Amino acid sequence: MPARPEFSPPDHPVPAPVHPAAQTRRATFAELFCAQRGVAPADYPAAAFRAALHPPARLFLPLLNALDSDFFAADHDLIANVGQLTSTGDLDLDFEEHRYHPKNQSRLRRFFLLSVSTERLSRLVRNVFRAARSQP
Repeated sequence: MPARPEFSPPDHPVPAPVHPAAQTRRATFAELFCAQRGVAPADYPAAAFRAALHPPARLFLPLLNALDSDFFAADHDLIANVGQLTSTGDLDLDFEEHRYHPKNQSRLRRFFLLSVSTERLSRLVRNVFRAARSQP
């Protein structure tokens, strides 16, 4: 039986084949939100947070931040997670995680609506993705 030739790796890395569908990267919600609203990417968390807040929370925002800098931690986590979405498919999962977030268990937050409105945020996300789909 003849000896098999030894394998020698190429001198340069060989790129892995890429499926054509994988070549087009989908924009995240944060990227689309910033582009549509003229917001700098670094300002996304604050802009999306304010856009999704219940109106009573907007009034008390400075006071609540002064009393407890972690009061809106669950909401900031939600805004960060939603910012990474490339479709509305996992939105409900993010809302479910937010619902059970340890910093979202206060009755004060729920009774006085001192938090992000998942309904407002859902509407915002759907409108941003809808507008992006309708652009050529």
